[in-house]
Amino acid sequence: MRPLYIDVVPGCRVVLDEPALRIVVPESADQLFPLSRADGKQRYDNWYLSMQKLAARSFARRLGMSDWREVSINELRHLVAMNLSSEGQYRANLLVGLLHSELLLLLSESGFCSDDEALLSTELDLAADLSKLLLWDFYPALLDADKPDNEKAMVAMAVLYQQREDRLYLLFRSTISKLQQFLLAVS
Repeated sequence: MRPLYIDVVPGCRVVLDEPALRIVVPESADQLFPLSRADGKQRYDNWYLSMQKLAARSFARRLGMSDWREVSINELRHLVAMNLSSEGQYRANLLVGLLHSELLLLLSESGFCSDDEALLSTELDLAADLSKLLLWDFYPALLDADKPDNEKAMVAMAVLYQQREDRLYLLFRSTISKLQQFLLAVS
């Protein structure tokens, strides 16, 4: 990487504008200087983290939390872990399995095949990652219906999944659209 020398003039500012430095000079167009590019996996991890924040904060907003914009993913995970019983966790695991199966089909229909060399070379599991993202949409219902009944758990989660199937498809399409926009921007 080469050093960046800046001819400082009055009012000149340097701002970190990920993934670049933005040089702002009054009465001139801003200039962007890219920082070292991350590899594909790291860029995907950054995108996935931002999608996790979006999903988790949507969950917090739906719970009625006043600080939903500022709450961290770790705080929300802790909140779920503390309030979801072992039965609720079991149901969440069932839902992840249902979501994963459905997402394998949807991803294939959207052109993200499991035998894609780019996906295999970076060891990405889009279906597993998207399942975890979409699970945030189920947590409010899981927290509300957290009553022990192991015999009917699979049926209850299948019914819950079917009730939310249209919303999940919209969330999936929106997430895939964001992923495609991200991939176009970094290519």
